[in-house]
Amino acid sequence: LGPGITDRFLAQALRRPAAILVSFPRAGRTWLRVMLAHAIERIFEAHPRPPLNLESVARSEPRIPRVIITSGYLDPRRATPAEAVRNLEWADQHRIVLLARDPRDIAVSLYFDRAHRGRHFREALPYAGDFQTFLREERGSLRTIVAYYNAWARAMRARADFAENVKLVKYEHLHDDPMLEFGRLLTFLKLNAAPDFVEDLTRHASFDSVRRMETSGRLGYKPNAEMLSDDRALVLRRGLPGGYMDHFM
Repeated sequence: LGPGITDRFLAQALRRPAAILVSFPRAGRTWLRVMLAHAIERIFEAHPRPPLNLESVARSEPRIPRVIITSGYLDPRRATPAEAVRNLEWADQHRIVLLARDPRDIAVSLYFDRAHRGRHFREALPYAGDFQTFLREERGSLRTIVAYYNAWARAMRARADFAENVKLVKYEHLHDDPMLEFGRLLTFLKLNAAPDFVEDLTRHASFDSVRRMETSGRLGYKPNAEMLSDDRALVLRRGLPGGYMDHFM
């Protein structure tokens, strides 16, 4: 970092990341983020505030790897398919964890996020259309999701050196065999991937466990009574691969 940066927390924040966790929003990365934060806390016996937060745990001491979470160059929820990934130069020379999920399931999750969760948080005017209308939106819907992941696929096919630094994690595989997939991810990050450790971790950080964390307020916000009575507004709503079949017509 060079001379002059004497603030320990600033120096930690500016460290080169050990990896960058990338996905289209609502691809399931909240669950993966919590699993990863929980693993790092246990491996390094760290107790950051707030808990289960990758940035706070990385700032707690220098030996803990820093993992950044991002969607990329811009927020693809506001992008057209052509704008979804203008370039991937920012990802060059970094180790990337690319979380992929069936675009149809992402589209369903995005719709509920905008139409229901948006009433409680970000959106002054939550999405008022139905799901079929949302699917045909020019920005941030199904075509944008497909374009986003196609851009990553093209980049990985075009450059072997780029592909070597990308660890592809499929949400469906993580759901079906969390121990195997999360163990592979920990190995990629050069962290403890002993089978007994990973088995215990995935049992205590299962999707249902993390969902209970959300409803109890342990993920950084406290859902209000209206959200708890209508789980369509929760981040960890269902998490079921293939759930799109209940909504596509």
